[in-house]
Amino acid sequence: MKYYIKFFFIFLFVLFAVGCMTYNQISKQNLAQLYNDTEIVLHPDYLLYHTSDDTSTLYFKVNTNELLYARDGFMTNFSAKFVIKFELLANYEAKQIIDSARVFYADTVFTNKRKAIIDSFNIKIPHGQNYVLRLTAFDINRSKEFVSYLNVNKENDRSNQNFLIRDETNIPVFEKYFDGKQSFRVIYRKDTLNRLFVKYYKNKFPIATPPFNTTSEKSITIYPDSIYVFPLHNKFSGLISLNREGVYRIMADTSHKECLTLFRFHEDFPEITVPEQMIYSARYLTTRQEFDNMMIQANKKEAIDNFWIELAGNSDRARQLIKSYYGRVRSANKYFTSYHEGWKTDRGMIYIIYGAPTTVFKSSDAENWIYGDASNLKSINFMFFKVENPFTENDFMLSKSELFMDSWYYAVSNWRR
Repeated sequence: MKYYIKFFFIFLFVLFAVGCMTYNQISKQNLAQLYNDTEIVLHPDYLLYHTSDDTSTLYFKVNTNELLYARDGFMTNFSAKFVIKFELLANYEAKQIIDSARVFYADTVFTNKRKAIIDSFNIKIPHGQNYVLRLTAFDINRSKEFVSYLNVNKENDRSNQNFLIRDETNIPVFEKYFDGKQSFRVIYRKDTLNRLFVKYYKNKFPIATPPFNTTSEKSITIYPDSIYVFPLHNKFSGLISLNREGVYRIMADTSHKECLTLFRFHEDFPEITVPEQMIYSARYLTTRQEFDNMMIQANKKEAIDNFWIELAGNSDRARQLIKSYYGRVRSANKYFTSYHEGWKTDRGMIYIIYGAPTTVFKSSDAENWIYGDASNLKSINFMFFKVENPFTENDFMLSKSELFMDSWYYAVSNWRR
């Protein structure tokens, strides 16, 4: 039996708190590390829950296999030490920090190491407007850090951050996608409600079109396939499972668009393991004939295997291509999932075919991806604009142009050589 001694010191040292400190605007910084798995060691997850009008709880999860455990002396136990730092700003263009603090943590291993460290601390965030949190996780032993950005929605008490999800063992859930086997409880911070509404959508949304396709996409109105309610008792729901694939909007008030959106995608999401899903997500590389031919085959695994072997020329190179391609699909699902899987989005499409961008400039309503030197006019430049979407705040649309045609076909041909 694994035995853990909890030597996880939560030193809630507020090492410093500042107001109106001058700041290098986020929008002018290169944030390419946000989408680059290969160069980053530490990948913490964050979750914000508004506990009151002026206080929010920041939950974090750090995988212990991403921390460096070391001894301070020959006779001491192995320990990891890390710092979580937050900086509260009005927006991505802000030149001043509203508030800032650091929290120090240590984890000492006596026998076996646990898989993850999950904890929280409170932040004073005024009610009535939106903000941005710049979050830095710093591994002291390794002297490495990872910076994340979290949008704070505190304009009203109906947004997604007024909801908290806990699993059957009462542990906070950081992901917003579930499989059919998972059960969880929804907590809504206002104790005046005795029920929440759920709008369920089973729509299958199409994948992104190539970056040179400037044909205007039709605007469609999407209606829920069903609406139901579940009761709350002292802010808590009973155990819930998402039994059908689709999108679930959990709402305190159906007369407003704000909600908590949860997803039930295919099994093993964000991984791609089922042959049919492998065929679907390879659509950016296939011709229409290749795709249709694979979809009518009885043995989908053999069809997709043969596609990659034929593309690569031999089995060894096919395995390398499969690992690289579906690794990017998984990353796209992790970073860009919005109202459908991340690989189907405009950012997911570009990420899969071109790879991680060299430079990323992020503002409150846009992302600018650059492949190549930012000062070189010949570099490829993709601009994504944030879309108002009732399902998600992570929906960005590419500004498409026929000028991308040559670079797209060149990038696709590199996969198909």
